[in-house]
Amino acid sequence: MTAQSTTDYRTFVDPRRESDSASDASDAVVVLEDVHKSYPITGNFRDALKFWRRKRNYALKGTNLVVERGIAQGLLGANGAGKTTLLKLLAGLLLPNEGRVIVDGLDSTNEFGRIKQKLIYVSSDERQHYWRLTGRQNLEFYGRLYEVPPNRLADRINELLELVGIADSADEMVIRFSTGMRQRLAIARGLIAEPRIMLLDEPTRSLDPPSARGIWRFVKEELMERQGVTVLIATHDMEEAAYLCDRVAVIHDGKVAINDTVEAVTDRFGSEHRVTVTLANSTPSISDRIRLIDGVADLHLLPGQTEDRMVIDFGVDDPDLRIPGIVSMLASEGCHVHEVVRRRSALGDVIASLAEAGT
Repeated sequence: MTAQSTTDYRTFVDPRRESDSASDASDAVVVLEDVHKSYPITGNFRDALKFWRRKRNYALKGTNLVVERGIAQGLLGANGAGKTTLLKLLAGLLLPNEGRVIVDGLDSTNEFGRIKQKLIYVSSDERQHYWRLTGRQNLEFYGRLYEVPPNRLADRINELLELVGIADSADEMVIRFSTGMRQRLAIARGLIAEPRIMLLDEPTRSLDPPSARGIWRFVKEELMERQGVTVLIATHDMEEAAYLCDRVAVIHDGKVAINDTVEAVTDRFGSEHRVTVTLANSTPSISDRIRLIDGVADLHLLPGQTEDRMVIDFGVDDPDLRIPGIVSMLASEGCHVHEVVRRRSALGDVIASLAEAGT
């Protein structure tokens, strides 16, 4: 049998397509042009003094991205891909080493005072709250920081507490809040100054599914549909990205590898059908045997491998045709097939395939 050729994702890393260039972004609210960001690596105090010889960790390596006004733009990628760094550059918490960061027509390098009136950064980091203050007192503090008019602040806080669903607990100390309530308080804090752009960094991390879905509905129905807020959201939750996002940018190795609609990304870069096979009594070479079968693409091993258990995930062009032959081959090799699961390709498969390509 001959090997089925797989998509070469290196072709699509950091595309400089006409649609993603600043010159064609007449309604763009966010533009990143060839942005680089690196951090010095220091092992000890003596190394820190030798600034001219420091090694650097490159978080972003020539990133280009255009976000249109009024949409939800997802940022996906593995840990360390550069998602949080990108959001912090937009929020003004970091400055780029090279390139330009433009927010609503303003350059972040010298016009951040005007930019901060338009956007807010909301992180899942619970240290952003003052735990021994009440929820209401937290919002009062941040409202004053964002210079909300005093005659408007109390009403604004009451509106937000009702909006995010924690009005009944507003006068309790935040230390007594559940994780979901703290996440809702973080969103209320982000809305205190009525921003037009909201940066959400893993907003539902550590939440149980019902709480997470409540946050999704609020972001989609209230922020996006009713208020018209532009949302950039960094997430590892593929279901969250599919529910919320109009477009998703997959960040890989410090660059935007793909930026398109969820449907276009999965259709263009993932196999239409995926199969996951769980085996016992297998050998490491069995994955290579499967990879050589016609119609198989984007094969990788899933976490949880042991001496007695192997889990292999791959794309197939025709599952009805390919799966019986694959199972027969495995049985002939002495493998015990515990489970075969077939599904439609999803965003997580695209990210896994990028990592497997090693670009």
